[in-house]
Amino acid sequence: MGLVAGAQAGLAMLWVPPVGLVLGGGAVS
Repeated sequence: MGLVAGAQAGLAMLWVPPVGLVLGGGAVS
């Protein structure tokens, strides 16, 4: 359970910033 939560947190940290950049770029453009 802890490993799964840690893996999900790691994936979220890798996945969220690019999504934020894409959404931010879409909002700007």
